[in-house]
Amino acid sequence: MKFAGIILAAGESSRMGTPKALLEFEGRTFVRIICERMREAGIGKVVAVIGAGKEEIQREADPGDIEWAVNEDYRRGQLSSLWCGLEAIRGAEGAVMTLVDHPVVEAATYRSLIEAFKQTPEHIVIPTVGGRRGHPIVFGAGHFCRFLEAPLDVGARWVVSGGVVPVREIPVKDEGVRADIDTPEDYHRWVARGVGE
Repeated sequence: MKFAGIILAAGESSRMGTPKALLEFEGRTFVRIICERMREAGIGKVVAVIGAGKEEIQREADPGDIEWAVNEDYRRGQLSSLWCGLEAIRGAEGAVMTLVDHPVVEAATYRSLIEAFKQTPEHIVIPTVGGRRGHPIVFGAGHFCRFLEAPLDVGARWVVSGGVVPVREIPVKDEGVRADIDTPEDYHRWVARGVGE
């Protein structure tokens, strides 16, 4: 099955004070780490959706083989960036979507979620740690339209939490799915722990 990766990185990173896409672990930017781990998991095309600070990110991210998609209307919220990402991966049979502030998800976790999706492709697959949902999420092309139909003021949760489509939660041990690195304090804590530990 042909999967594509979407990294949402268009926000203003206001709490961090600097673009999260350009933060580094062990000499690699967040977007570079996520792309490498997605590719290691067998995901072919990887698209990063950018908006705020797009010129700086494109200039300094050292993206490897990431493709860029620009959301000029990023102030409309995260769902609008997902729409841009879905447009950029048109033709893919499935999507693996994550946020740029979740760079420490292990490649094995991406693989296990993809395998779980293949078992029940009618479901959206979401990882959980301690009963709490995280990222990435995996869904088939048949559900792309559901996200495109979602109201901007509700966002993707209209699909994943609103009963619009069936959701399968997959318990994992990888705490990276809940990393949510939003502030300098979050960042320094994860740096101290080390990538993927």
